[in-house]
Amino acid sequence: MRLILTLCLASARADFLSDNGLTRGDLKQMHKRFCQSDAKQKQLCSLSDGELPEFPDAPEWFQQLVELRYEQSTLLCYQFYLDFFGIEDKSKIHNSYIANGGQGLVMKCSTDEEVEPSVVAQKIYYYTRDKNMTESELINVAVSDAGVRPTLYWFHDKGFFEEFLGHKEDLNKHPLQMYQRPVLEKVAQNLAEMHKVSVPDINQAKYKAPYQQDGWTWNTREIKSMFRTMELGYEIDGYLKAMGWTMNEYIFNIEWTEELVRGYYNDDEIPLLCHNDAHGGNMMRDKNGTADTITLIDFDLTGYGFPAFDWAYVLYYSSWSYISFHPGTSFLPSEEIDFFLQNYLTHAGLEDTKSLEEIRNDFDIHLTYVILLNSFMVGTQNWFPMEWMKWAICHLEYLQTSFGHPDPISCEGFPFDKKQCDECESSLVDCLTNCDEDSTCISNCNRDFADCMDGCQ
Repeated sequence: MRLILTLCLASARADFLSDNGLTRGDLKQMHKRFCQSDAKQKQLCSLSDGELPEFPDAPEWFQQLVELRYEQSTLLCYQFYLDFFGIEDKSKIHNSYIANGGQGLVMKCSTDEEVEPSVVAQKIYYYTRDKNMTESELINVAVSDAGVRPTLYWFHDKGFFEEFLGHKEDLNKHPLQMYQRPVLEKVAQNLAEMHKVSVPDINQAKYKAPYQQDGWTWNTREIKSMFRTMELGYEIDGYLKAMGWTMNEYIFNIEWTEELVRGYYNDDEIPLLCHNDAHGGNMMRDKNGTADTITLIDFDLTGYGFPAFDWAYVLYYSSWSYISFHPGTSFLPSEEIDFFLQNYLTHAGLEDTKSLEEIRNDFDIHLTYVILLNSFMVGTQNWFPMEWMKWAICHLEYLQTSFGHPDPISCEGFPFDKKQCDECESSLVDCLTNCDEDSTCISNCNRDFADCMDGCQ
């Protein structure tokens, strides 16, 4: 009887995937993103399936979770067009899968009726227990009203409905690279407009709380506390070996970085509403349009904090794009950084109150933290080989030296646990698996494979 039940469940799960245009590979990718999205997922992601069979691509429990959220999203799609447009005929309402992230599913909800909008996107979270949905609604409504995000139509207790962006694609897939000036100018404008938005009825001091129990943000002054929280979710031994640090040296670098940030501002900074996750995947532009069509998406981590964190985060990812096309470089050129920051000053209306030199120093202070943060994420989550981070570590060495670190990291010989050459091929396969036939991504994977072979032992 148990065997029959197992076979029936497996057949039902397979039918769900095929009926909705999904593959087991898609499910594996969803599961990987979910488990990497937050250190707090570690306990959940370590759950076994008990007596249920495990698919080769993702655990059974995760597929059950995806199925449940998929069914709920369909009911919510019906509810959206019934409540807002009075459409009762469910045969004229359609719901289908678009994409996923670490936080949940993104669906396309549409109707055959002639209403506006006749098609919307909806995000349904896997879980909301780790989110303050009241604050999230206030934030999303505010940035929508300010024109900073795609139009928000409905925010509910499981997610939200927003403008459908089928005519756009994210910057990671677009041939115009993040480091090019038209992109830098527009993103500087977008962040300036975002930082002007006020949301008075949320906790604006969350970024300086030692333990962030009301939502996660890495734009914080409590850097030591944040790293301690992340350490609970990730194994750090491999990261320490790659960085060439003992545990005491690792702790010292975190403490030094927090003292650098807090000492610079003297705990007297003025927090602004920040995006906190402005990488290329969270920026969309018209597929055939110019850079002025770029818009920010995904405000799950939005909250009050240091505006310089947003600048550093964006230009860190812009530098990934730059070094991919300029081998042998270690960061976006200084004149391009100044170009971005000057445009920010202009669009923020701060040219009369702040100088470029002043906010460049703000930027460099936070870039020191952002590079350390991202080295930790790469080194503990194994997104890709640590040797691919060498350019950033070289820039971290420069920054630490500039700010008087007594023992700055050395990029010479980094990483200090170089992999065996036979590992480069498996890394290439993993990289190509995530490219989804994107020619730029494939080219970068091949280039990184060549670099790996040059640096392995």
